[in-house]
Amino acid sequence: MDTGTRLNDAELALAREALPDWSVDAQELRRNYEFATFLDAVAFVQCVAQAAEEADHHPDIDIRYTMVTLALTTHDAGGVTEKDTALASTCEELFALPAFSGDGEDPLGDEGEDGEGLSDEAPDEEAPSVPALTFKRPIIG
Repeated sequence: MDTGTRLNDAELALAREALPDWSVDAQELRRNYEFATFLDAVAFVQCVAQAAEEADHHPDIDIRYTMVTLALTTHDAGGVTEKDTALASTCEELFALPAFSGDGEDPLGDEGEDGEGLSDEAPDEEAPSVPALTFKRPIIG
C-alpha cells in the first residue's frame, strides 16, 4: 500500500483491531497515555519525537501534567494513512517498554537510592535508552 494514500473503511477496521487503545476514524488516530509523573510523560514524548523524526512523520502532541495525548493524521492525504498506523504502533511499543509501563526503572535515571539526585550506577545494557535533547539555541536568556 502507498503510505500516502488514505485508508479505506476495511483498512480502518483493521487499524481499530490492531490499535485497540486508539480512537480511530477516517480523519485521525488519537490516544491518551497516562504516566506516574510529569517527567515520565516528558521522557515518553522525547522517545516519540525521536521515532517521529526517524519516520519523517510528526504527531500532534499535548502534554497535561501526567497525561500525553497523541493525534496522528497525514495532512497531505487528508486523513489516516499507513504512516499514521505505523507510527501509532511504534508509540505502543515505546509505551510497553519497562521504563514507561511501571515495570522498570525511572526512564530518566535520575532517582537515586534516597529518591534524590542522579544515580551513580552504570546504566543496564538491556535497558532502553531515552534520547537526550539538544537545543540549537538557549531556551532561557
